[in-house]
Amino acid sequence: MQKDIQAYVAYTAARISANWKETQLLDKDRGELVRIDDETLGYRLQKYPFKEGCNGNKSRDGVNHCLVDSTCNQHICLSVYGNLFDGYNQASACHFSGMVYDDAVEIYDYSESDFFRFEKA
Repeated sequence: MQKDIQAYVAYTAARISANWKETQLLDKDRGELVRIDDETLGYRLQKYPFKEGCNGNKSRDGVNHCLVDSTCNQHICLSVYGNLFDGYNQASACHFSGMVYDDAVEIYDYSESDFFRFEKA
C-alpha cells in the first residue's frame, strides 16, 4: 500500500475508534509529517456496504466502513473492533490490520510484511 494511503487508513481507524481530530500524523518510518486531507487523496468514508460482491474482509462483529475513491471504482474495506482494525485495499489487492493507541497507530501491511507507525503530531 502507498504510504499516504497507509497514513489515511491509520488516521481513519483512529478517528472512528478514538475520535482523533488531527490533520497531520508523524510517519515514524520516514520521519516526516503527513497531512491528512480527504480532498487530496480523493477518498471519502461511508458506512458499509459499498459494493455487492466486494471480496474484502468484513466482520459482523466490527463496525464496517468503506473508503471510496472519487471515481467510485476503487475502495478500501475497513472493519473497526474497538481499538483494533483490519481491512482490504482493492486498488493494491492487499490486506492490513492494526491497533490504535492513545497517541499512535500501528498498521501491519501484509503486502509488505511489515509494521508502520503513525503518531499524533
